[in-house]
Amino acid sequence: MGGGAGRVMTGLVRVLVVCAVLAAGLVATTAAAAPGAQEAATPAGITISGLDLHDGMILQADGAYLLYGTMYGCGFAWGVASPWCGFGVSRATSPAGPWSAPTRLFAPTSVSPFRGAVWQTICGDSGAGCFNPRMVHRTGWGADDGAWILWFNAPDDFARSRANAYYSMEFDLGVKKTDTGTSRTRATASRSSTSNA
Repeated sequence: MGGGAGRVMTGLVRVLVVCAVLAAGLVATTAAAAPGAQEAATPAGITISGLDLHDGMILQADGAYLLYGTMYGCGFAWGVASPWCGFGVSRATSPAGPWSAPTRLFAPTSVSPFRGAVWQTICGDSGAGCFNPRMVHRTGWGADDGAWILWFNAPDDFARSRANAYYSMEFDLGVKKTDTGTSRTRATASRSSTSNA
């Protein structure tokens, strides 16, 4: 074949490839829109009421559902000095419940190992609170030891010193681990002392 015929054949092959790709896309789109095609199921929402646990999360572990949240029932009021109620956890075998009464994760009177002040001072006295408890399973990262880590924020730390206002504590699914079986908090701070100035 001459140079002109080769270019025509190359062009024809390109057109056939484009047509095949378009046809495959049309078949896939038609199949997905066909009646009876399976769609991803959207989980039904649930309402959990009657628990003093807010701005937290639910996780499933060891056959139970665990709801973690901030407690307000002791009288905490945002923006004014008030009691800080702490974080709690409630347990159920189904997301629909019944849920157990919340159990406090640590006492507001216990001492922060990072700052050396009681949590009431950090979270209540300023009125800034401590919020957004999140439980994260340490598998596949960090120490990779299967421990549960509670992450939360303490906005007063940022307002006071411009420090990163996040803390982390190691837990055993809601029961705080201790070094020697005492009530000492094993906690590490996930904070920086950098300034935003």
